[in-house]
Amino acid sequence: MNDDRGVVQKLERRAPTEVEKIIGQRIRLRRRSLKLSQEALGEVCGLSPQQIHKYENGFSRISVGRLMQLAEALGATVEWFFEGLGERQGDPDDVMHMIAKPEYTELMLLLEDLDDNSFTNSVLEMVKYRVRSLEARPERAASA
Repeated sequence: MNDDRGVVQKLERRAPTEVEKIIGQRIRLRRRSLKLSQEALGEVCGLSPQQIHKYENGFSRISVGRLMQLAEALGATVEWFFEGLGERQGDPDDVMHMIAKPEYTELMLLLEDLDDNSFTNSVLEMVKYRVRSLEARPERAASA
């Protein structure tokens, strides 16, 4: 008889795919923007907060049915979770590719948590200033 336990164990310990990470980050982003805790979202969906955490971090695969349930609970469409994936990866004009970067998502969530428009605008102006100063450099302008 063929022993498939090794294959099953490998599947259980696999690293999350990029798509799973992005979908998880979008779940987290949407949940946080609605000011819902993992507990509250889990309660609506009949899931533990730990399971929500696993979905958000790409550690558990999400079935289509579960994604539909989460989308409904979050007031989103299932399509929103996949929007832009694979179409324009790396395109600097595509904002959705940034959600794939944990540090960008974290920055957005932290700014949201602060709920301080004055501070957020100050950070925005600082970043704009930095970009303009980099663009003004001769070596950068020559390569553009």
